[in-house]
Amino acid sequence: MHRLVHSSFLRLCLSVGWLPLLVAADTSGPSMPAQFAPVADLARQVEYFVDGLRKDLAEAGDYGEDQQSRVAKNASTLAVISLVLANHDQESDLANSSETLSASALLVAAQGLADDAGEFGAAAAAFAKVEAALAGGQGDTEVDWQPVAELSVLMQQVPIINNSLRRGVTGRRFKRQIDKTAGLAATLAALAHVSALDTDYCSSDDDEQAWREICYELRDAAAEIRIAVRREDQDAAKAGLARAVESCDACHERFRD
Repeated sequence: MHRLVHSSFLRLCLSVGWLPLLVAADTSGPSMPAQFAPVADLARQVEYFVDGLRKDLAEAGDYGEDQQSRVAKNASTLAVISLVLANHDQESDLANSSETLSASALLVAAQGLADDAGEFGAAAAAFAKVEAALAGGQGDTEVDWQPVAELSVLMQQVPIINNSLRRGVTGRRFKRQIDKTAGLAATLAALAHVSALDTDYCSSDDDEQAWREICYELRDAAAEIRIAVRREDQDAAKAGLARAVESCDACHERFRD
């Protein structure tokens, strides 16, 4: 099982230029994480979302409805990332036994934070458990592929990530923020892959099949964006973004109230 690199060690490893092998996305259904969210791109996102959580939980007096909503979305997304990392088919040869953390422990801590996001004291206590998981030392446990966050909350996160991807893909900053954009694309792919597991909102077998197809289409479009970004092919990245938007439109047409 993959063990996630501790944040300080991860930054050191990324600074020397290690990148995962680019693998084409699978369009036929469930695929292995290396095909849509390689370890290095996805691991960066742990720090990205934890940093956002830390800022929103910095001051009790500033913890309003906007911060509560962001914490719920970001903690839920962190839970999804942790699930994918816990089941990842890529091993990072950059990790070592003293500077690793348990992806399964981070998953449980992130779920707790998502549940407690509505009140500052509870959220701050839950975030302390996230930081403890980041510090490492826990033993890893098996985690099955399963829904790990409220689907409606994850769906609120998708357009936020899409908008960030659009800024990174279409603007003049394309080559200046390759790591950030590739990481966001990996996160979107992970969200789509895990969302396909949650069919609670489907009312028929046809709905379930359509839902999974839409999720996998979004996942593979996000993987296409990530690959194009890593190749510095802006036109291909734009094409992948257009495909992702089409998937979201198809979802809204069939499932949105």
